[in-house]
Amino acid sequence: MKALIIDDEEMARTLLKGMIEEYCHDVEVVDLCKDVASGVKSIHKNQPDIVFLDIEMPGINGLQLLDFFNHDEISFSIIFVTAYNHYAIQALKLSAVDYLLKAVESDDLIKAIELYS
Repeated sequence: MKALIIDDEEMARTLLKGMIEEYCHDVEVVDLCKDVASGVKSIHKNQPDIVFLDIEMPGINGLQLLDFFNHDEISFSIIFVTAYNHYAIQALKLSAVDYLLKAVESDDLIKAIELYS
Protein backbone atom coordinates (compact mmCIF):
# COMPACT_ATOMS: atom_id res chain seq x y z
CA MET A 1 0.00 0.00 0.00
CA LYS A 2 1.38 3.42 -0.96
CA ALA A 3 0.95 6.39 1.36
CA LEU A 4 1.55 10.12 1.10
CA ILE A 5 1.92 12.56 4.00
CA ILE A 6 0.85 16.20 3.66
CA ASP A 7 1.68 18.43 6.63
CA ASP A 8 3.22 21.89 6.89
CA GLU A 9 5.31 20.90 9.91
CA GLU A 10 8.49 19.07 8.95
CA MET A 11 8.78 17.38 12.36
CA ALA A 12 5.20 16.08 12.10
CA ARG A 13 5.89 14.63 8.63
CA THR A 14 9.09 12.97 9.82
CA LEU A 15 7.55 11.52 12.99
CA LEU A 16 4.53 10.12 11.15
CA LYS A 17 6.73 8.59 8.45
CA GLY A 18 8.85 6.92 11.14
CA MET A 19 5.78 5.55 12.90
CA ILE A 20 4.38 4.16 9.66
CA GLU A 21 7.70 2.50 8.86
CA GLU A 22 7.93 1.02 12.37
CA TYR A 23 4.34 -0.16 12.90
CA CYS A 24 2.75 -0.55 9.45
CA HIS A 25 5.07 -2.77 7.44
CA ASP A 26 2.69 -3.14 4.50
CA VAL A 27 2.63 0.66 3.98
CA GLU A 28 5.28 2.46 1.92
CA VAL A 29 5.50 6.24 2.31
CA VAL A 30 6.10 7.46 -1.26
CA ASP A 31 6.36 11.19 -0.55
CA LEU A 32 6.29 13.89 2.13
CA CYS A 33 4.65 17.18 1.14
CA LYS A 34 4.66 20.51 2.96
CA ASP A 35 1.40 21.90 1.56
CA VAL A 36 -1.72 21.05 -0.42
CA ALA A 37 -0.30 22.32 -3.73
CA SER A 38 2.72 20.01 -3.61
CA GLY A 39 0.44 17.24 -2.31
CA VAL A 40 -1.87 17.51 -5.32
CA LYS A 41 1.12 17.19 -7.68
CA SER A 42 2.46 14.22 -5.73
CA ILE A 43 -0.93 12.47 -5.72
CA HIS A 44 -1.09 12.74 -9.52
CA LYS A 45 2.50 11.49 -9.83
CA ASN A 46 2.56 8.73 -7.19
CA GLN A 47 -1.06 7.52 -7.15
CA PRO A 48 -1.10 6.72 -3.40
CA ASP A 49 -3.70 4.47 -1.85
CA ILE A 50 -3.93 6.60 1.26
CA VAL A 51 -3.14 10.23 2.12
CA PHE A 52 -2.31 11.30 5.67
CA LEU A 53 -3.47 14.90 5.66
CA ASP A 54 -3.10 17.77 8.12
CA ILE A 55 -5.93 20.30 8.15
CA GLU A 56 -4.61 23.65 9.35
CA MET A 57 -1.90 24.73 6.95
CA PRO A 58 -1.00 28.15 5.53
CA GLY A 59 -2.85 29.07 2.35
CA ILE A 60 -4.98 26.11 1.33
CA ASN A 61 -6.14 23.90 4.20
CA GLY A 62 -6.37 20.13 4.08
CA LEU A 63 -10.16 20.14 3.90
CA GLN A 64 -9.85 21.77 0.46
CA LEU A 65 -7.64 19.04 -1.05
CA LEU A 66 -10.47 17.27 -2.85
CA ASP A 67 -11.45 20.54 -4.58
CA PHE A 68 -8.44 19.97 -6.85
CA PHE A 69 -9.69 16.63 -8.18
CA ASN A 70 -12.59 15.50 -10.33
CA HIS A 71 -14.70 12.81 -8.70
CA ASP A 72 -13.32 10.10 -11.02
CA GLU A 73 -9.72 11.06 -10.11
CA ILE A 74 -10.14 10.26 -6.42
CA SER A 75 -8.72 6.77 -6.06
CA PHE A 76 -7.17 7.39 -2.65
CA SER A 77 -8.50 7.47 0.88
CA ILE A 78 -7.78 10.16 3.46
CA ILE A 79 -6.77 9.87 7.09
CA PHE A 80 -6.74 13.31 8.67
CA VAL A 81 -3.95 13.91 11.18
CA THR A 82 -4.43 17.16 13.06
CA ALA A 83 -4.07 18.85 16.42
CA TYR A 84 -7.66 20.12 16.29
CA ASN A 85 -10.70 17.99 17.09
CA HIS A 86 -13.28 20.57 15.95
CA TYR A 87 -12.83 19.58 12.28
CA ALA A 88 -13.98 15.99 12.81
CA ILE A 89 -17.49 16.44 11.42
CA GLN A 90 -16.21 18.18 8.28
CA ALA A 91 -13.63 15.43 7.81
CA LEU A 92 -16.27 12.72 8.08
CA LYS A 93 -18.41 14.52 5.49
CA LEU A 94 -15.43 14.22 3.15
CA SER A 95 -15.52 10.44 3.70
CA ALA A 96 -12.28 10.31 5.66
CA VAL A 97 -11.21 6.82 6.69
CA ASP A 98 -10.19 8.13 10.10
CA TYR A 99 -9.31 11.23 12.07
CA LEU A 100 -6.20 11.09 14.24
CA LEU A 101 -5.25 13.71 16.78
CA LYS A 102 -1.61 14.74 17.17
CA ALA A 103 0.48 13.43 18.91
CA VAL A 104 -0.51 10.26 17.12
CA GLU A 105 -0.44 7.10 19.22
CA SER A 106 0.86 3.95 17.53
CA ASP A 107 -2.31 1.98 18.38
CA ASP A 108 -4.49 4.65 16.76
CA LEU A 109 -2.31 4.65 13.63
CA ILE A 110 -2.47 0.88 13.32
CA LYS A 111 -6.27 0.90 13.75
CA ALA A 112 -6.63 3.61 11.10
CA ILE A 113 -4.61 1.55 8.61
CA GLU A 114 -6.70 -1.52 9.45
CA LEU A 115 -9.89 0.48 8.76
CA TYR A 116 -8.57 1.30 5.32
CA SER A 117 -7.50 -2.23 4.40
